[in-house]
Amino acid sequence: MPPQPPGGGPGGHPDCWPPPCVPIDGGISLLIAAGAIYGGKKLYDARKEKNTL
Repeated sequence: MPPQPPGGGPGGHPDCWPPPCVPIDGGISLLIAAGAIYGGKKLYDARKEKNTL
């Protein structure tokens, strides 16, 4: 399928112009999850160290 010009997608929205289209959902979700896990571990370690002093 040849690329469509801007405004050629459903509802008048461009499908992907200019190509290549890059989906960002999967990678961003993994980065956010990894950051949340890392932050939680850092908080846990900080509280554990504070309680042992």
